[in-house]
Amino acid sequence: MRQVVTLDEHDVRALPPALRHRLLREQVTADRRLVPSLQSVPQEWRSGVAADSAARRFVWWPSTLQTCGDEPLLDFVREEAGRSDHGRVLATTWARAEAVLPRARRLAGTFADASGPNCFGTVMAAAGVPGASETQVVREPFESWLADRTRPGRDDDRPGTVLVWRDQQGAVQHAAVTLGDGWALHKPSQGWMTARVVLPVREVIRATRQPGHRLSRRTVTDWPVAPHAAAFPVLRSGRCNRQCDQHPPTRPRTTLRGGDH
Repeated sequence: MRQVVTLDEHDVRALPPALRHRLLREQVTADRRLVPSLQSVPQEWRSGVAADSAARRFVWWPSTLQTCGDEPLLDFVREEAGRSDHGRVLATTWARAEAVLPRARRLAGTFADASGPNCFGTVMAAAGVPGASETQVVREPFESWLADRTRPGRDDDRPGTVLVWRDQQGAVQHAAVTLGDGWALHKPSQGWMTARVVLPVREVIRATRQPGHRLSRRTVTDWPVAPHAAAFPVLRSGRCNRQCDQHPPTRPRTTLRGGDH
């Protein structure tokens, strides 16, 4: 039976070399992302991470980033954030979308304040739900919102079509929303380093495709579908399937320019 133990930088450095070596290797076995090999980083960074090299791998501790500067973090964000094409969306497209997605344009290309806010909250926030963009919305409130504020629909070229991916048990796994004219808005993960990006609808669908997941579509309505539906449930913490299991210790406060990588 395995036990989860949280260790900070001081704890890890105090371990005997052999145990530290084994611990770092275990992180690789567990598919932890941020224990890269020394060979994978530029030569000029290696002197700053040498103290962590028991297993020829290292951890991105805050002190490591202080030594190496901002570039490792910026590289990581560029890789994770990808691009956002919101700068290519026509003003007329945004204007038509505003009727059903009043906050979509303000969200496009932005980052959340911390890890947690996810795809469900992004869709709900775009449709005008207060506070959803900075909240980790779990399945239950998202399902309630879908039942109350959407109806079945299939038009990817119109604004307000919610793309919903479910697993074989029917549990919702990811969501995006169309802006019209072939564009969609989504947040690829709940990690702080992934922006709320705008991409072609077909590209979002291809990138999100996973074995066993089924895509369905709903359309945002102006008024609640269920006239006697209960009040919107309180948003609460939880886990979502597209989370990152390990994040760097700091994050930028920034906005992607349209078309940036």
